[in-house]
Amino acid sequence: RSWYCDLPGGTNYFTYITEELPELVHRMFKLPEGRENTYIGGLSMGGYGALKCALRRPDLYCGAMCYSSGFFSLENAQHLMDVYYSEGEMKSILGQDLTLRDEDSLDYLIRHFPKAAQKPRLYVSCGTEDFLPITLSERLLMDQPLTNGSEICMEGQLRSYNKVIEGSGRLLI
Repeated sequence: RSWYCDLPGGTNYFTYITEELPELVHRMFKLPEGRENTYIGGLSMGGYGALKCALRRPDLYCGAMCYSSGFFSLENAQHLMDVYYSEGEMKSILGQDLTLRDEDSLDYLIRHFPKAAQKPRLYVSCGTEDFLPITLSERLLMDQPLTNGSEICMEGQLRSYNKVIEGSGRLLI
């Protein structure tokens, strides 16, 4: 429930996922190192984390796979407190003032993706029967410059992309 953040006054979860864990995995399993050999993926909140890691650290990840992920936004802390989290939990994620840092905003990371950075390959899959609402982040992935020169594969009957896909089940940009 850390939203893949380095928590103010708490655990540095983003650092753990992007630096410590890959180092441990490479050392233990003797996997090839380097961006071109490193992908990250996840289901549900793990897919959110995979996208965030790939967007925030494109120097580390060649791509991300996101399955049935709710790309919810931390921008509206009050809504999250009304529905999912206690105020204490949100303060542990955002800090006492409940202010979202740019590096922890998917929307910001998509809108301000560095033009010179290597773009990660993205695979996003979520079906029409999934209860997750269409989010601004999903819309931004299709509308922002990140998609230019990047491979984005959308599979399944994606509710937010049916207009683009026309039910074909696959889109590769």
